[in-house]
Amino acid sequence: MFTKNLGAATGWQLTMAIMGIMGGLLLWGCFFSTHERVRVPASHNKIKVKDVFEQLMHNRPLVILCIFFFVIYGVKSIVSATGIYYVTYYVGRADLVKWYSLAGTLPALAFIPAIPWLAKHLSKFQLIIVSIAADIIGMAGLFFAKPEWITWIFISRGIASVGNGMISAYMWALIPETVEYGEYKTNKRMSGVIYAIIGFVFKCGNALGGMIPGLVLSATGYVATTSHQTAGALHGIVIATTIVPIIIYFIAIFSMKFYNLDKETYNKISAELQARNKKELAEEENNK
Repeated sequence: MFTKNLGAATGWQLTMAIMGIMGGLLLWGCFFSTHERVRVPASHNKIKVKDVFEQLMHNRPLVILCIFFFVIYGVKSIVSATGIYYVTYYVGRADLVKWYSLAGTLPALAFIPAIPWLAKHLSKFQLIIVSIAADIIGMAGLFFAKPEWITWIFISRGIASVGNGMISAYMWALIPETVEYGEYKTNKRMSGVIYAIIGFVFKCGNALGGMIPGLVLSATGYVATTSHQTAGALHGIVIATTIVPIIIYFIAIFSMKFYNLDKETYNKISAELQARNKKELAEEENNK
């Protein structure tokens, strides 16, 4: 609507401004409605710089999760960057870009409520395998699709969306586990530091992922100034959209094989940590 009335540049600016304001208000609402309910011994919150390195040395799940986040957000960045090229040049339907984007998010949102049920019936590794497998199946569908197979392309995009959405929702739920595991190992509760580390890592994945499509397109002869690309360039677009992310996904699967916090281990560690902290808190109260 903005683009039709004000031009593409102003349209994008206003759209991003509205989304930014809405996002900011939601974050403020989250901040003011969230209250700390977990009490931990005071010594656990006294963090020094050396504790960060100690955390990385002893918190194996955190290191594995950092690798996983780096890879997954690299894939997200690649898929986000190449989608418009796939629809515009390979499919030849620039008018479908917005619907292609919607197909990449709406099915995921609809399926996310099923994740808690799946988490009860599958191990963490099995749930990750199922999620990545769905995304790979969807990408494979895009790879084999002919430009005129519009319905097939949107179904494939939807399947990939479900897999990607499941990964996105579940991976963030694993971070609190690494916080408790780190506290269990080092007696330091480094929630803020761990989230900052994860944030830095996934932004690095985003940056690298954003660079890869450009390299692939450049190597296969893509020319930005023309609306008609060569067969090699079109093949490069398809490869960057599908095959490259699929290959990278196998790194994510391999890395999570070393994630050593299954449900039973986590429950045991959590119970021991709560008992230990309760004892330390009681000692703190007696020393006051």
